[in-house]
Amino acid sequence: MSQLCKGNDAVTEINGNSYLVGDICNTIYQAAGNAVDWAYGDQGIKYAYTMEMRPGSDGGGMVVPEEEILEQALEMYAFHVSAARDIMAEFGN
Repeated sequence: MSQLCKGNDAVTEINGNSYLVGDICNTIYQAAGNAVDWAYGDQGIKYAYTMEMRPGSDGGGMVVPEEEILEQALEMYAFHVSAARDIMAEFGN
């Protein structure tokens, strides 16, 4: 979980936005049999996660206004760079 929190910190550094971090069941909704379950349970993948993109500033659900797409892409890039660095450090590149 600390890796996800560090990734979220990297997102916040982009523009002050922050995401809720936690397991699917407690942060979004119960979702048995999802890809994360398969990755952890069936494939033994240590780092698997689900990301739900932020809604538009107009509250339009997961439809992001065009002017916010680049900003959100930069947030996701910052998260994944942070996660990749942690994973490479753990497994020795």
